[in-house]
Amino acid sequence: MAKKEKNTQEILVQNEVVESFNKPIEAEKIESLNKNKKKFGVAETIESLRKYEHRPGRAKKFLNIIGSSFEWPVSMLNQYRDFVFWALTDDVGSCEDDIKTAYNYFVFFDCLDKGEFNKHIDNWILVYNQEVIEYGQEYTREEQWDKLQEKPGAIYLPADLSKHPKIPSARVVHAQ
Repeated sequence: MAKKEKNTQEILVQNEVVESFNKPIEAEKIESLNKNKKKFGVAETIESLRKYEHRPGRAKKFLNIIGSSFEWPVSMLNQYRDFVFWALTDDVGSCEDDIKTAYNYFVFFDCLDKGEFNKHIDNWILVYNQEVIEYGQEYTREEQWDKLQEKPGAIYLPADLSKHPKIPSARVVHAQ
C-alpha cells in the first residue's frame, strides 16, 4: 500500500513539473524565437555563416529559412550550431527528423538563454515538437534510446552546459 501511494505521489509531482513547462513561452515556435528577446549580439549574415557551409550557397539558404534577423542562441555550442545549419540546409543527407531535431535545439538553447532552466540546472531536459515536455534525472542509455524512438526528432540534454558532450573539432590532414 505504501509503495502504491509513493508511486501516485511521484506521478503527481511529475505532472506538476510537466505542466510548469506548458506555459506559452516554452511552446514558442521557431518563427518567434527572436521576437521580444533580449538582443545579445548582432544578427547573422551570409559572411558570418560561411564557417558552417560545406557547400556554396548554404548560408544564404539558411537565412532564407530562418530569417535575416536571426541570432544564434548565445549558449548554443558550436557542435549544435553546426548540426542545425547542416540539418536545415542539406537537401541530400538530412531527413525530416534531423530538421525537427534542429528546431528543438533552438527551443532548448533559447530557454537556456532566458534562464528558464535555472531552477533545474541538475536536471536533463526533453524537448519534443518545439516544446519542453519533461525534465528529470538522466535516463540510462536504454531508456534514452526508447524515449527517442517514441519521439523522433526529440532532444534530451542536461541543463548544465558543462555536462554536454565535448566533440573535438575535425582535423584537416594535408597529403604531401
